[in-house]
Amino acid sequence: DFPRDANAEGLSAFATGLASVLERSDEVLPAPALFLRLREELGGSTAAIQPTYKAVKGAGDAVGDFYFVPQG
Repeated sequence: DFPRDANAEGLSAFATGLASVLERSDEVLPAPALFLRLREELGGSTAAIQPTYKAVKGAGDAVGDFYFVPQG
């Protein structure tokens, strides 16, 4: 029921898109910026997959934000 990417690992289009955005980033990405880049990576507003940006229940972040920091 979920769109799949045709890669050799059998990863979903979402997982592949997320990995691609993170691998190409050379700056700290706050969660909203990551979401926008991921949505564009997946094909924008007309894509088969429509990611949603909202709070993660039970994450223990006290309504804070997540930041994705490049390694290396």
